[in-house]
Amino acid sequence: MRAWLGILVAILVVALAQPAGVLPLAAWVRQQVGLPAMGWTLLVALGLSAAACLLPPAPRTGQRRPDYTVLTVAVLLMLEPVLHLAVLAVSGLVLTTAGAQALLPAGAPGWRSGLAVEILIFVVVVPIGEEFFFRGRLLPWLRTRLGTISAVTISAGFFAAAHGQVIQAIIALPVGILLGWMRVRGAGLGACMVAHGVHNSLFLVAGAGLIAVPVVAPALFLGGAFLAAVSWYFHLRPHQRAWRKSLGAFALSAIVIAALMPGWWRLQDSLWARGVHRLCRGWRIDTSELLVRILVQQQRGCCSPQRREHLLSALAVQPCENGYRQVGILAVLAPDRLSQLPAAVAWEDAAVELMEDISARPPPYYEGELARRLGLALPAAFVDTVLQWPQLLPRWLALPAYTHEAALQLSRCEPGRDRRILLTQLEVQFPGQVAAVIVALPADQVTALEIRHLRRHYPDAESWVARVVPPPERP
Repeated sequence: MRAWLGILVAILVVALAQPAGVLPLAAWVRQQVGLPAMGWTLLVALGLSAAACLLPPAPRTGQRRPDYTVLTVAVLLMLEPVLHLAVLAVSGLVLTTAGAQALLPAGAPGWRSGLAVEILIFVVVVPIGEEFFFRGRLLPWLRTRLGTISAVTISAGFFAAAHGQVIQAIIALPVGILLGWMRVRGAGLGACMVAHGVHNSLFLVAGAGLIAVPVVAPALFLGGAFLAAVSWYFHLRPHQRAWRKSLGAFALSAIVIAALMPGWWRLQDSLWARGVHRLCRGWRIDTSELLVRILVQQQRGCCSPQRREHLLSALAVQPCENGYRQVGILAVLAPDRLSQLPAAVAWEDAAVELMEDISARPPPYYEGELARRLGLALPAAFVDTVLQWPQLLPRWLALPAYTHEAALQLSRCEPGRDRRILLTQLEVQFPGQVAAVIVALPADQVTALEIRHLRRHYPDAESWVARVVPPPERP
């Protein structure tokens, strides 16, 4: 009776962790209590620990078993890249917040405010509480009644359900099966807790975005292979050639991993592009925020040329329903292709609408880069926007910091109205600094318009003219 009471307590605790789409009542209860997400995670871990205390302890065998902690962590590390591919595959089929954060993370990983508390909860408290219940008490209790395979499967399924979200459950199910199998094969409860803590620390410190980072998979494979070799070395002692066998096993593993990585990366790139394409078409998020996330991934090296080509091909077959979202994505990924598309007037109108949307919001860190890329792709739209809102130029092309960027934007404008407007607006916002922009232009891009501008606004215009035009060609 006491054991069934513990199961009932665990079911209630897991039910409270379910999202609104699965169990609306649980979401209502969480809203009424008002605890933050971290508080609920801690409450679930403590509730599972209380449920574990009601279940009978695992029977003791009385035999001394080897320590499988290092081996358990090693196998888990080698499982992680496979789980990452699974998350990418599911993200291309189902639109979830966790999947979006894995594909296009919002923030940069690393130290942040409150990280120490998060480490204490997610790396220490949560693994201890969850492993104490699932592998310490529930698994042995089920094993005596249902057998090993059923016990491992059911406990892992319950473990996945406790994580609530679809993406987290997809990761938790194989992890639960692995830890349950290692437990029945002789690993101690402490080994499961350590491996669980290592798994949580990867996502906590590196962020969910590590799922899509290309270098993560070989690093995890090699790290797992190395730890497996270390574990094998200690289990082979006092064999006189233990270190040679361990080193040979690691070397062979490294060769196999190196041979598999090209195909692995191709599959990862394809899955990433498919998932991001789904986000671009169906994610209900502000377009400027979506573009900033894509831009951040591109600047961090996660949006490789191969991934970009996959994504551009998908957008060509199935474009975004929102016109200015499609324009913005193409401007970030391939500005040169945007200007080659048909219906240029419609694209420029969409670009103006997008830049208006950007200008109406507080200036985020990457706002200027976003506007500059749009301007290079559709310079007429950029000129129309700064003509209507001249105050945007200090946010997008501040001089002298962006002299070369301003020169590049000026060179993209057609000689005539657009170039004259941009020169005038730059001179109004940054008097006396536009001459440096004209000097930064390629020699074949300097026209009579720039020469007249120098002579009209600068007393020492001839010295500036001499720097941009050879004497025989001066007008």
